[in-house]
Amino acid sequence: MPTELGKRLIPILLACLLPGFARSEDYNIVEGFLAPYREIDVSTTETGIIASVKVRPGDLVKKGDVIVKLERTVLQQSLAVAQQDASATSNLKIAQAELNLQKSRYSKIKELFDSGHGRASELLRAASDLEIQQAKLLRAEEEIALKKQDVQQIQSRLKLRDVTSPIDGIVIKIHRDPGESVSPNNPKVVTVVNIDQLKCTFDVPRRVAKTFAKDNQVRMTLTSSKEIQGTVQWKSPLIDPESGTVKLIVRVDNPKHLLTSGEYCILVTEKSPLASSFPEPNEQGLPSQSGNPQGE
Repeated sequence: MPTELGKRLIPILLACLLPGFARSEDYNIVEGFLAPYREIDVSTTETGIIASVKVRPGDLVKKGDVIVKLERTVLQQSLAVAQQDASATSNLKIAQAELNLQKSRYSKIKELFDSGHGRASELLRAASDLEIQQAKLLRAEEEIALKKQDVQQIQSRLKLRDVTSPIDGIVIKIHRDPGESVSPNNPKVVTVVNIDQLKCTFDVPRRVAKTFAKDNQVRMTLTSSKEIQGTVQWKSPLIDPESGTVKLIVRVDNPKHLLTSGEYCILVTEKSPLASSFPEPNEQGLPSQSGNPQGE
């Protein structure tokens, strides 16, 4: 049902929008409010203390801009240690030198064996020592690779300490100040909205909803009597059993930010002749007995 403001505006809107003045009972008046098409509470998966907040309410941000920095001293120290460990190659050099020695020893014992002056047991022992040393070299290489992965992991965590905006938009609220902590239970730091596009949500009578489809163009009117055009973004496949309405979301382009989020808007649609020929169902879903269907 229209609000009091809607009831006062209906005659004016009908006179402005519709050809020839028509009675308001011949039309469906559906009300809604403009809202940001995207509103995101930017959060962090990290736990820690906020070091600095780089934005203020009203600031324009681009996708990827750093908006909050978390304290990182401990991670930076851990990174320095991990980088030092990853760059240490002494164990690798020792393993490589011992492998070269075992290769030389094996070659000499094999030459003796091939000339008939060596024993098979000595050759087998030399071959076994060579395999063991190859495995030691591989282990040294794997240890370095793991230490490099530790470095990459810490660097990734350091990047997460910089909280970035996921969209282009406007900062409308700061949830945490420098010195406050964030955690999985309280991860929100900043709210960012994008008003390049707005949306208006209507609860449309089910019979009227049948006339709308995705990507349809619709006209709406603001409280200032300004007419705007929007595109049907989504129509619910469900009917609300209490109100008998279908939710309709209309997208409105707002590239120059001339429209204000929160502004009252009205969608006016002509009642279907078929719809007016039949009584509305009562709470049990049966036709109301207050009137007779047309033709009786």
